[in-house]
Amino acid sequence: MCGGTRSAYWETVAAVVERARRRHERFDPADDAAATAIDEGIRPIVAVYARARRDGVTLSAVERSLLEGVLNDWLAAYAGCLGRSIENTYSIHEVARTCREHGTVADAVDAIVASP
Repeated sequence: MCGGTRSAYWETVAAVVERARRRHERFDPADDAAATAIDEGIRPIVAVYARARRDGVTLSAVERSLLEGVLNDWLAAYAGCLGRSIENTYSIHEVARTCREHGTVADAVDAIVASP
């Protein structure tokens, strides 16, 4: 880890977070498809976390916080597409683990949004 606030994945995390934020700003749950929330928001965020874990890289607290902030925005947007809301916030680790348990990001997100 570099200086405690950045890992070797800093550039990748920053790019994914920025793309996800920009797209989220234009996303409208009333008009956009729920699949868009998964494909353009949630999936890339989970993918960068999973790659870091696979490569043995521990993301810094700052990096995880950035990923989790936009991840939870996208989870709420996905829920909004389904006429639902979510009360909880989720860690990137929880979502990645749920993806592994359910086999796909889409199935994991459905399970998260369906949970009380």
